[in-house]
Amino acid sequence: MLSFLRPIASLCRLADICHELAFFSRAHERSTRSDSLDIYWQSQSVRARLVPHTAVAVEKQHLMDSLRRVRALNALPTVTALPANNVLQSNRKDALRIYLEVTAAGAAQLTEAQFDVVSPIAQQCPLAGGSAVCMARALYQMKEQKHFDDFDLCAIADERSAKATPKPLSDRVLLWPNPTDGRLQLFLPGMEAGQEVRLRVADISGRTMLERSLATADGNLALDASRLAPGVYFCLVSTAGQTFQPVKFVISR
Repeated sequence: MLSFLRPIASLCRLADICHELAFFSRAHERSTRSDSLDIYWQSQSVRARLVPHTAVAVEKQHLMDSLRRVRALNALPTVTALPANNVLQSNRKDALRIYLEVTAAGAAQLTEAQFDVVSPIAQQCPLAGGSAVCMARALYQMKEQKHFDDFDLCAIADERSAKATPKPLSDRVLLWPNPTDGRLQLFLPGMEAGQEVRLRVADISGRTMLERSLATADGNLALDASRLAPGVYFCLVSTAGQTFQPVKFVISR
C-alpha cells in the first residue's frame, strides 16, 4: 500500500515545486536588477529539487504502461473466446479485441487491418450496434479524425432517402410533442375527415413496435405509444393512396 502511495506523494510534491517555480517567475517579472540575481539562484534551486520528482513520475508512468500492456495481452484469449451470435456480441468482441491489441502493443495508431474492423462498427447507430460503437469510434480517431452524425446514422432507409430527395409539405406528417412521454398528436395535411390511416411505429432497427388503423378528424390524429420503452422511434403513416415521410420521435420519461 505504501509503495502505491509513493508515486502519488511524488506527484504532489512535484506540483508544489512547480507552483513555487511559477511564483519565482512572477516575482522575477516584478523585480529590479538589484534582486534579480537572488531570484535567479532561488529558481535554479527549485529546478534542481524538481529533477528527482520528475524522474520518479516518469518511472512510475513507464511502470503503469508496462503493467497495462501485460494485462491487455493476458485478456486477449478471453475476449477472442467471446460469442458472436448477433450484432451486439460481434461488435463488442471485435471492438474489445482491437482495443486490447492496441494497448498490448503500446501503439499510437491503428494498423490498416485493425482500422478495417473498427470502421464499419463506428459507423453504426449506437442504438442498434450497442456501446461497442462508442469504443470503435474512439479507436477510429487513432487513424482518422471524423465526426459521426447519429441523427443521420440512426435514421431508417426511408428517412435517409427523404433527406436526399425532399418531399413536398403535403407528404409530411406534423408530430408533437417531441420528445414525448408516449402520447402524440399528429396532423396529416390534405386529409379528409373520416379517412382511414395506417400508423406503424418502428424502433431504430426497423422492427415494428406498434400498429394502428385510425380514422382522421380533418387530418388530426391521436396516438398513444406510452407502453413503449424510452428510446428513439419512427412513425410511418400511409393511406390507401399515399405514403407520408417517416417522422422520428423520442420517448423520454
